[in-house]
Amino acid sequence: MGTFEILKAKFKGAPYATADEQAGELSRQDYFQLLGRSRMGLSIRWAVFDTIRYWEIVASKRVLVSEEPYIHIPHNFENGKHALFCKPDLSDLATIVRRHAREQSFCVTMVKAAYNHLLQYHTCAERAKQFLTICEERL
Repeated sequence: MGTFEILKAKFKGAPYATADEQAGELSRQDYFQLLGRSRMGLSIRWAVFDTIRYWEIVASKRVLVSEEPYIHIPHNFENGKHALFCKPDLSDLATIVRRHAREQSFCVTMVKAAYNHLLQYHTCAERAKQFLTICEERL
């Protein structure tokens, strides 16, 4: 980014990554500080889909941008309601981010809905209840 773009981003409140952050190796504290300055967080799979980042973005009250999961996640986030899902080849990622980054009220609504959904279905206590219910049904 050029100087003008950086200043424009700062005035809009968008995060600007430092040289250390751009290098790719972040401490845990630096990672959460960067996430805290961001409006959106990106969770892309490597070898497996279900990563901690998928959940911590929502727990940090940021918009989750991710590939649509190819695995079954009970009570998963819904595209356009709790998260923004892009194609697995990421061909529409830039378009999705640009379109929704301008819609601040939409993002605020999505973050609230996603966070409430996370608390309703994906805390340790709720997952334990779900597991015990499945066990009862099968025994």
